[in-house]
Order: sequence, then structure tokens, then C-alpha cells
Amino acid sequence: MRAVVYEKYGPPEVLQLKEIEKPTPKDNEVLIKTHVATVTSGDRRVRSLDVPAGFGLIMRLVFGFSRPKQPILGTELAGVIESVGRDVRAFKSGDRVFAFTDAAMGCYAEYKCMPEDGAEVTAVCGTANVNLVKSLGADHVIDYTKEDFTQNGITYNIIIDTAGTAPYRRSKNSLKEGGRLLLVLAKLSEMLSAPWSSMISGKKIIAGPASGGAEELRFLADLAGKGEFRPVIDRRYPLDQIVEAHRYVDTGRKRGNVVITFAQISTPISRRGSED
Repeated sequence: MRAVVYEKYGPPEVLQLKEIEKPTPKDNEVLIKTHVATVTSGDRRVRSLDVPAGFGLIMRLVFGFSRPKQPILGTELAGVIESVGRDVRAFKSGDRVFAFTDAAMGCYAEYKCMPEDGAEVTAVCGTANVNLVKSLGADHVIDYTKEDFTQNGITYNIIIDTAGTAPYRRSKNSLKEGGRLLLVLAKLSEMLSAPWSSMISGKKIIAGPASGGAEELRFLADLAGKGEFRPVIDRRYPLDQIVEAHRYVDTGRKRGNVVITFAQISTPISRRGSED
């Protein structure tokens, strides 16, 4: 197939039209025949490394220090699916699609493979939770009692540390260049150092409290309604057993949400006037 490649940073003349091998979709991927792609200002900046002062080193750390790690630019495309992997369910051959590849780029080519859902999930948990995590849809599960995910040589685009056990110093080598580390239980020192670590590493560290506005809640509700987000309820306690509920959460062994139930009030609560 034909693709536009570049092997060094510089002016538009570094771009070359070449014949390269046509990709084959993995089990969870679709093969898109590209009809159109775009040339964005972001493509130009990556090609030329013409970036604002102070960002040159960061760009080289992310995209390649002496030469481009991804030789094919382009972040947006539209086309038709030519074939699908055996595990793909949402798409079929002939579907018209558009896609955004972000920092992975690769759209300046006649064919492009993309994951069906945009994510391949690896979950890390203890032995007792392996089946539960698999049932939630994880593609791969690592039992931390048997394997250390930071030592297996695999790198990830995004790592979410929900338990405070994978700080940046431990998981940095497991992040791809340009990857993101989300620290749900970050220490104050980690929150304060996150901007500096992000700047010098080419990897974005996100730490601190999350927003919880109406827009975010509606987004989660929509995902739940579609079945794409499946909340897990571990245990239910009546309100009068709140102490027991807290004791259970204190063990650090809860699997999902611990819910407090309120008994229905049989007698309606009257609205009293100001004279009362």
C-alpha cells in the first residue's frame, strides 16, 4: 500500500510517498481503507518540531529524540471498513467510519488498523477477584500475587492506579512515551510533583480530586444506560448497620461499591408552615 512517511524532522520536503506493507487487523481491530485524511497544525508541528519555546525537548521525548518513532503522520481519517478481526462485533465490512488516532497518528496511509473500541484493557487484581474482573470485560488480567505488571516488559498508554500501589516511580517504565498515569489515591507530594514529572518525562501524570459536576454524572449515566459502564455492588447494608459497613471498607477488601439502604418511610412527612 502507499503511505506518506518521514524519517527526519524538517520542512514539508521530508515527506515521501512510499510503498509499505499493508497491515493485518488483530482480533479486536478493524482494517480501514482510507478515503480522506487531514493535514492539521499538529501534524505540521510534529513534522517540523516548530513548537513554542520550552517544548522542544518534550516533543522529542514523546515523538522521538533524533528521528520520528512513528514515521507516518496524520491523526484524522474517514473511510470504509475492509475487514474485521474475529472478536469485532460493533462493525462489519463496508461500514463507513471516521477515526481520530491522537498521538498514535498513522493516518497518511491507504489502510489503517484501529481497535474496535479504542481500548485494550489489562486489569491487575488479587486471585479472588480474577473472575469478577474478567466478567466486567477486561481483555487481560494480571494476578498481582503471581506477577508484577511493572516487570513484564509491557508498556501501556494509560495506567490508572486506584489503590495507591502504582506511583510514578514504580510504574513510569510501564508507560509508553506520551502515556498518562492517573493517580486516584495520590499523596500530597505526588500531587505537587505531578506537573514537574510530566514536563521532564514526556508522560502525563494526573493527580488530585476529580470534578463531579452534572455533565460528568450525565456522561456516566449514559454509559451505564448503554451497558458500557457496569457498576459493581459488593455488599448492601441497612442504615442501622453503618458501623459494620465502615468496618468492612476498612479491611481494604471491598470489591466494588458498598451500598447503604434506607427503609421506606410509611408515614408521609408533612410540610409545616412558618407559623410552626
